[in-house]
Amino acid sequence: MFEKRKIGKTLQIYKPPQEFIKVPFETITYHYWVGNAQHIGKRKIQEDAFAFSDLGNQNLLMQNGICAVLSDGIGGLNNGHIVSNFVVKSVLTAFPQINLTNPISQQLQNIAQKINYDIMTQELSDCGATLLTAIIHQNKLFWCSIGDSRIYLFRNGYLHQLNEDHDYQNKLLSQYINSEYPLSLAFSDLQKDNLTSYIGIPNLKLIETTKRYFTLQNGDKIILCTDGVYQTLSKTELQTYLKAQPQDACENIIYGVMYKKLKTQDNSTVMIIEMNSEKRTNYE
Repeated sequence: MFEKRKIGKTLQIYKPPQEFIKVPFETITYHYWVGNAQHIGKRKIQEDAFAFSDLGNQNLLMQNGICAVLSDGIGGLNNGHIVSNFVVKSVLTAFPQINLTNPISQQLQNIAQKINYDIMTQELSDCGATLLTAIIHQNKLFWCSIGDSRIYLFRNGYLHQLNEDHDYQNKLLSQYINSEYPLSLAFSDLQKDNLTSYIGIPNLKLIETTKRYFTLQNGDKIILCTDGVYQTLSKTELQTYLKAQPQDACENIIYGVMYKKLKTQDNSTVMIIEMNSEKRTNYE
């Protein structure tokens, strides 16, 4: 779709396994394809951080599945890149200890609260980052979201946002629904993009987690991305790029962002996991 030209160190594509990840269970084998890509945009510092859990650890894949974590350091604050990298490392450290047979919501909230506490006690003043974690085990999706990084479901050619943006505009829209605030002002307020929840905020309260799990269907793609992606590309453009295999889709999305040539382009990061399954006829 795009000419895959080299553009130096500002484009980072951490190549995932060339083949799909195969995880066999007693009656069903699950296949996962993953992809990722990132660009610094017009910023001086890359404040987006991301990672997958160990995709080569078969025991971890069978026990807890795949964990994808994404964190966007808040550009208007100090130490955004330090916080975002700390968030990613902390989630991946905690991931193997998660017990999926127990209620997941409280476990994810506890992890987020611990990360926030650690940040608040490390003398990193005036800092912050989003937190977005997706866990896929067999065909079950769990997630935890703080801030305005987004998790999407791409199913049958259509894109669906699964989480909520924790920003001031959504707060104003809630007030409009309750007849407390004019709708027009909710979209024009100068503070509408300010976050109402993020890692690094004192007294973290707003943490969105799955109460149970979301069931995936064959061919579903789960997309994690920062605001540098969804504020640059339209939903229609994203749906077009997402028709490709995950790695190609991620690269096309980032190249699509780059080709917009916005003067104030933010850091942009995208991660994709696609799931398929097949019934096993051999139980050896």
